[in-house]
Amino acid sequence: MQKTVPTEQARQGRRGRPVLYVLLVSLFLCALFLGAASLWILSTDMDDSEPQVGVETLRGTPAG
Repeated sequence: MQKTVPTEQARQGRRGRPVLYVLLVSLFLCALFLGAASLWILSTDMDDSEPQVGVETLRGTPAG
């Protein structure tokens, strides 16, 4: 004979706000990380302390 289990007890976990909170917090942290990474890339990209090596420097003669 089969045992009947109510649907509330057969579930593995509850749905609701805790899952939504985890998803929203993880999305916020991901956006925060991407924003910080892009700012760091932009700040290091504007640093012109090292000279740029061009094709003319490698050839030894000016192009043209």
